[in-house]
Amino acid sequence: MTEGEILLRKLTVAETVLYISTVRTPEAVREWLTDAEALSTRPRSRTSASGSSTHQPESVSVTITFADFETPLSAVEQKIAALSAPTTIILDSINRLEDESEQEYLQFLTRVQSIVHDAGHVLYVHVLNDEQLEPTEITNREHTLNVSDSVWTLSSERTDAAIEHYLSIEKNRFGPVLSEPLELNFDGGVSVDTSRSITLS
Repeated sequence: MTEGEILLRKLTVAETVLYISTVRTPEAVREWLTDAEALSTRPRSRTSASGSSTHQPESVSVTITFADFETPLSAVEQKIAALSAPTTIILDSINRLEDESEQEYLQFLTRVQSIVHDAGHVLYVHVLNDEQLEPTEITNREHTLNVSDSVWTLSSERTDAAIEHYLSIEKNRFGPVLSEPLELNFDGGVSVDTSRSITLS
């Protein structure tokens, strides 16, 4: 399992999620998520009329769909455009779409960006890095990163005791970026390593 896949599981706890797979079948994705108990009902904090915080169980709704291999750009765009309410969208992964022609891909990015912003959706795009390819060989990767409001890079380090996962926020269009990576604890949430002088730049 990649570091990105670990994070994708955590993103499915939103109330309404559309999971668009370009590689695995919906059945395989659902089995993978169910194993992680990502589709279970979870308690959430809600503020009552008096201002107090209460915990009420809410159902997590995850719709899993597959993007057609023949026309992946139009398939993904149509699935996003068909949403009737603000939704958390996970696209796993965008690599298959980046294989399309540059002109078609740029037009796709422009249209989807407009749909997402106008409808109030949140779109998470899973980008798989192929270490065997030179950056110049991934022709549309630069366009993917340019159009993104935020770019997160996940990495792992294995120690004698455990595997530590790190999240570097390399781009944040609406705010500062972190000058050093954050250390993530995927079992219990997200924690910030304050033992070092982490500053915002």
